Amino acid sequence: MSIRFFKHTRLLHKWIGFISAAFVLVLSVSGVLLMHHEKLGLDKVLIDGKYLPKKYFMVSAPDQPVQSIVQSPADEKTVYVGTGRGLFRSRDAGGHWAELKDGLFNQNIRALAIPPGRPGTIYAGTAKGIFKSEDAGDHWTDWFEESSGLANPEINDLTVSSEFPGLLFAATPSGLFVSRDGGETWETSFAGNGDGSRDVRTARFSSAAPGVLYIGTGNGLYRSDDGGKSWEKKWSGVGEDVLQLVSLNTEPEFFYLGTGHGLYKSFTQGTAWTQDREIGGEPVRSIFVDPENSARIYAAAGGRLLYSKDGGDRWEGISIDPGKNVSSDAALPASLSITRILRSAPPSPALIAGTTAGLMISRDEGRHWNHIDLSSTSSAAADAPRRMDLLKLITEIHTGRYFGSYFYLAVDLATAGLVALVFSGVVIGAYRAQMARRKKALVEKELGVDMIIDIQETADDLSQESRQIHDMVEHINQHLAKCKSIYMRKEKKEIEEIGRHIHTLDKKMHHIIERIGEFEKISQN
Repeated sequence: MSIRFFKHTRLLHKWIGFISAAFVLVLSVSGVLLMHHEKLGLDKVLIDGKYLPKKYFMVSAPDQPVQSIVQSPADEKTVYVGTGRGLFRSRDAGGHWAELKDGLFNQNIRALAIPPGRPGTIYAGTAKGIFKSEDAGDHWTDWFEESSGLANPEINDLTVSSEFPGLLFAATPSGLFVSRDGGETWETSFAGNGDGSRDVRTARFSSAAPGVLYIGTGNGLYRSDDGGKSWEKKWSGVGEDVLQLVSLNTEPEFFYLGTGHGLYKSFTQGTAWTQDREIGGEPVRSIFVDPENSARIYAAAGGRLLYSKDGGDRWEGISIDPGKNVSSDAALPASLSITRILRSAPPSPALIAGTTAGLMISRDEGRHWNHIDLSSTSSAAADAPRRMDLLKLITEIHTGRYFGSYFYLAVDLATAGLVALVFSGVVIGAYRAQMARRKKALVEKELGVDMIIDIQETADDLSQESRQIHDMVEHINQHLAKCKSIYMRKEKKEIEEIGRHIHTLDKKMHHIIERIGEFEKISQN
């Protein structure tokens, strides 16, 4: 491993640590604030809209194709309309409308569902997941998407069990998903068979047998008798391109099936089907059966609005012509396509038709229509002061909704960053261990060199001292030679000198013996 690679790894390790720490810090601090929001009074602190992303104050455009219409089961006058650019509510059967968007940051409302027995709860399926409100749409506090188990957040349809309000099914292009806890967690219920059935367009519970569920796919109709655990393809050859399904609580059960190539009817619980000849092969996108009179049926077929008062035996066209029977303050296209239809219940019956150019309402059975300019509602909302309470903002940050689609990228990067943090830490640790081994080897090598130098110096000292001893021995020999003459001459002075030299030689011999001992120790080491 090169020193350059080590430096780059250490730099990467440091910055990943900073980023991951910041990510965890944001989640931790926001979580603590949410836990103590009542004591801190966060819901009373308002943040000016100029400091917030524009998505929280999105204003819908005038052209709003209607994609879903639903009536509250607890209040016949309350109607919700989902468009491609916003969600709207009327509490007086269509007389006045208000836009609902507090927390609903995705405005592409594709499906709506209200659990029976829970009038305040409403689910909105969008192109980016499912939103939930528990106060009739005023505030949307929950958002369910990929992190909840909803693998594909693009919602085609929603349906709620009449027996278990927490049992919710979501139809998507990637199959059917089920939640058994009111949307908190999701799992796959139907993933298709690889033949086009993976694209689930609609899902409906049986009106005659509430435990039975039907789904319409791009390749036929499927039925489940066990709450979505197992599925069986039904009525092959009928409605291969299913768009809409209606079940009636009759004996036997009646079915109306809207497909991409016509309307199919069965009055024998699905054992026999007939294709409606008057409608022919026109795509039927919406069917509404009047709950007060099941023989009264409305259908959006081929862009037209059709009406039958005898259960679909004969059909009459209901005209919606901007140049003849439509009152509008806005400019409308010459022709309109009907996308959704609903007839509100008494005491304020009205036909509510969703079109590609907005919402139409008739209170005289379709003879005259009023175009509802929902854009004026959006404009009024745009003129209102833009503020958000701090509690909502912290919730948006903690759940990731504040960051929108970038939140998934941030989570992925943070996860990858933590993995990289561990990996870079291991690399740095391995490099440091390698450097420690090299340093130890170097130190040992230096110690060996020092020892050799010590031995060499000691040897040099011994050599020098040996020369000194040699000189001393020669000197002694000279004195010994003199001793002979001294003894012969008996000169006392010379004898004393020889004794002194012998004593000095003895000391030198002792010293050299000590150095030889030291040399042996150094050599052994």
